[in-house]
Amino acid sequence: MLSGASEVRTQSRIDRRKEETNNNKNKNSKCYEYESIRLGAPASSPASCSLRNKTKLAGTDAGAPRFKGARRENASEKSLPLLRAACRSRAVHPRRLCRETRPQPPPQPPPSSETLVLDYSYPGAVWSTHGGLTVAPSGTVYSSGTVNGGATISGVVLSSSDSGVTWTRPLDDFASSGGFTYYDGMASDAAGNLYAAGFVLDGNLTVPDRWIVRRSGDGGASWTTIDDFDRGGQPDGDHPSIAVDAAGDVYVSGVSYVSGSSVWTIRKGVGGTSFSTVDAMQSGNARGIFAHPTAGIFAVGTRSQSWTVRRSTDGGASWPNIETFKLGRNYASHAYGIGANALGHLYVVGIAYNRTGGRWLVRKSIDGGASFSTLTTFNPAETFPLPERLPPPPTGISTWPARPPALRGITG
Repeated sequence: MLSGASEVRTQSRIDRRKEETNNNKNKNSKCYEYESIRLGAPASSPASCSLRNKTKLAGTDAGAPRFKGARRENASEKSLPLLRAACRSRAVHPRRLCRETRPQPPPQPPPSSETLVLDYSYPGAVWSTHGGLTVAPSGTVYSSGTVNGGATISGVVLSSSDSGVTWTRPLDDFASSGGFTYYDGMASDAAGNLYAAGFVLDGNLTVPDRWIVRRSGDGGASWTTIDDFDRGGQPDGDHPSIAVDAAGDVYVSGVSYVSGSSVWTIRKGVGGTSFSTVDAMQSGNARGIFAHPTAGIFAVGTRSQSWTVRRSTDGGASWPNIETFKLGRNYASHAYGIGANALGHLYVVGIAYNRTGGRWLVRKSIDGGASFSTLTTFNPAETFPLPERLPPPPTGISTWPARPPALRGITG
């Protein structure tokens, strides 16, 4: 027979073993609850769910329990009351809560409800393409493009005075004697002058192609060539872009060549005339340009396979880089267009690649270009594995008041 004292000691040992067993059974629950507490988020929070696996074996922040190796130890005695209170406050295990509250993917956007406003067929044309669009102070909409009439390729400009319901015959139908003519960007200034930018390609590919700027000061009734620039190289598929600032100065961006190497090129026409090159950067290609009402002139493109944004705040005298970006460290990223909304927020659109393929990319700045962040990415054909197939780049971006920006391009 056991004495009373021995019986008490034996019962105490049994109680301690039961308590140790219960502690071991609840150990995982305590650890997970404690992780949620020290992360400063409820157990069902996506933040605690996503970080749990990284923290449950480490516990390196101040006040956190230290875990030895891969074996999770119970929290320190000081933290046990907190853990017990947290466990009592939850009816469902944190692991189950996290599974049940995992965020679902966003719903697919609704189909577009936009109305087709321009579908022009040039008489006898083999094909025709759209280039640029601008709205004059009078409210008239002007559209530039290119038509293949069979014998030649020419640049054309159409107009609409009823918001695109009807369109006139071509106001400008220009075919250079030096080769095929392609119209791309369009712009207008506060005085109503119209500008169309494009390039001329020698049909026999024997001389370097040129970019041109044409101007109309009478609403499109007559046009003159105000800049004819020898790019110094053969065509590469990149077309010039054009913008006009508040002072009436015209900026055209594109690529030229020196000794076979590409050069990021910006040309400026003071008051719409007297053009000269104001920015030339080796190993670059300027694809888009935009005159911000308050933050300066922005040019976007590619340099050394990197997404590049440059800005001038002194009328084109200097052009420092304000962003160089790559989506994947060893993959190319190309900026193609830039615009701003009514708040002055900038949007840059382009195409970027990483090890999973290519996608359209939009980067946004809300501080006049001081900083940029990725707003969204979009794969126009669901998947583009490298190098089997590459997605076509977006051709530009459009912004207008009270609506989100819209990308233009071809999906496949």
